[in-house]
Amino acid sequence: GWWFTSAAVVLGGATVAVVASAPNEWTSWWFVARLAFGLGLAATIGGNRSLARPVMRGLAAASVIVVAGILLQRAGSSAVVGAPYLSDRYDSFFGYYTVAAGFLALVLPICWVLLASSVGHRADWIVGAVGFGACRLGLVLLQSRGGLAAGGAALCVAIALSPGGKRQVFLVAALCVSLFAVVWLFTDQSSRSYVLDRLTDSGGINAGSDSQRADLQRVGAELASEHPLAAAIVAGTA
Repeated sequence: GWWFTSAAVVLGGATVAVVASAPNEWTSWWFVARLAFGLGLAATIGGNRSLARPVMRGLAAASVIVVAGILLQRAGSSAVVGAPYLSDRYDSFFGYYTVAAGFLALVLPICWVLLASSVGHRADWIVGAVGFGACRLGLVLLQSRGGLAAGGAALCVAIALSPGGKRQVFLVAALCVSLFAVVWLFTDQSSRSYVLDRLTDSGGINAGSDSQRADLQRVGAELASEHPLAAAIVAGTA
């Protein structure tokens, strides 16, 4: 079906990019392997909807394990999960905090769907509720701006698509804005300055600030629109 065809096209493009740019880098092939697993899982679920709910339960349970790893690192224990790559950021079993945040941002709306569709499925309600709480806690502890933004946006979409969700999404958004305002008011000035610098600094002080990333993304979009193959090769070497 078209699920497997789409997955094959994406995986083929990634493989071509790796072969053309970094064929001797094991990390590039590790990326292809993970991509193949994710695409294969998505295609399998798309072709057999009866597998969707068990996979959702598994992802919700995995989020609890991920957050347990974060809490272990927070407690200073590295026997099971290993030490974090960055001294000031937790990353659980993922090796880098943004990757862990990306996983939790992905699972957050899945847990909401389990909760919203748990009528007559008590086990789904329990797994969804625990996973939902774990994802929120993990995203806060990881301190990833992208993870928080992606998780919030995905959750709003999931709520909006649920029955009667359009009204609920506005309530959730209003709650998030009010909570942010309260946290901001009680945050010291040095922390506020740090956050603002991370958003706006275009110099070398905060490499990777949002303004710098926006410039890189704009260049990447122009390159992809004019030379798609070249963009894939550059992405493989980045």
